[in-house]
Amino acid sequence: MTRSPPSCSTASPTPHAAAAGRIGDLLTDADYLAHAHPDTLLTALRTVRTSQGRQTRAVYRASAGRHRAAPVQDRRFLLAIDAARYRGTGLHRELCRSLVWAPGGPPEDRSARSWK
Repeated sequence: MTRSPPSCSTASPTPHAAAAGRIGDLLTDADYLAHAHPDTLLTALRTVRTSQGRQTRAVYRASAGRHRAAPVQDRRFLLAIDAARYRGTGLHRELCRSLVWAPGGPPEDRSARSWK
């Protein structure tokens, strides 16, 4: 019986990109940053060498402890706030494209979030 290799769609591209010296390509993708597994991405971020890569690393690390338990939309929101704090204008713009901004939001949403 021959086994097939694992599907690329289920494997994280982060370690492969880092090993190939191409992590910077992934760091320009705001959707990828919001969806990536935090621990895997944090490990790969150690290898960045460009100024943009270092800025993205700083943005991601700013709230890294919160990314692990946060759903993707909350992770995107946190990253957008941190990108603005670190003056990552392009990254901030990309992260905000799919955010739904509602002043205050429904009361149940505000009380349900516990970002300690």
